[in-house]
Amino acid sequence: MHAGSIPARASKFHAVRMTEPPFPVPPQKPEPYECCERGCSPCIFDYYYDALERWEERLRELGVNPADYLAG
Repeated sequence: MHAGSIPARASKFHAVRMTEPPFPVPPQKPEPYECCERGCSPCIFDYYYDALERWEERLRELGVNPADYLAG
């Protein structure tokens, strides 16, 4: 190895760490038991649906149909 060069192991690690996933991960839908059913506003499901809308919008910005992404 030459002085100043990066070992192969380090360069592979660096490449993996610097690469972002191609698409954002969809939000995880809460389980029914996670809602207290007291009529909270906002409810945990309100937060989920807001996050889902943002996720779908971001996929559309990337040129991907959210339904196709989830189906495939």
